[in-house]
Amino acid sequence: MATMLLPRYPIPGYEEFSPEEAAELLHQEKNQPEGPPSVVVRKVTRPYSDLTAEEKAFPTAMYREWDVRTRQLARLRAAQRLNMKVDNPLELEEIDRYIGAYDSTLAKTQSDKDVLVGQGWHDTQDQAKAAAFLAHRALATDAAVSLYDDRRLGPKAAAEREVFDEAQHDHTPEVAQTPKPPRRRKVRVTG
Repeated sequence: MATMLLPRYPIPGYEEFSPEEAAELLHQEKNQPEGPPSVVVRKVTRPYSDLTAEEKAFPTAMYREWDVRTRQLARLRAAQRLNMKVDNPLELEEIDRYIGAYDSTLAKTQSDKDVLVGQGWHDTQDQAKAAAFLAHRALATDAAVSLYDDRRLGPKAAAEREVFDEAQHDHTPEVAQTPKPPRRRKVRVTG
């Protein structure tokens, strides 16, 4: 009986195998203890010296201080993953250790990194910490100046300021001021 040759399909990295043999090899690679391969192509490593400057530099991690919304989302996801509750203060400490002190993302190219830098991301956690410190210092300084400026406000002006502050969804360091016309002085005629 003649053996039938199976057609060969060019699966990248598996050109010399039939589709069934390639499927079996992929199945074996996927079920290795160290995890599935990152891509279908066979793992090909290149020496570090052969990489271009951009391949050596990217992807790179970028950091910034958590904002309230993204931190809460990260906490909830971590709580679900760790099977913990955000309501419990002891478990919340563990969740915060799990998510880290700073938000992070990956920059895949130089243009991606430039966009992230424009959005307030930094190369290291120390840079993110310094930027957060300066932002908090500027906010505290603005609040102190505002408090100092408001010390001589009358009851009506203080009430207007309070209404303005309550209408804002977040802290407003500067209040738009409309100039008030100066009061005319009465001139006394002595004579």
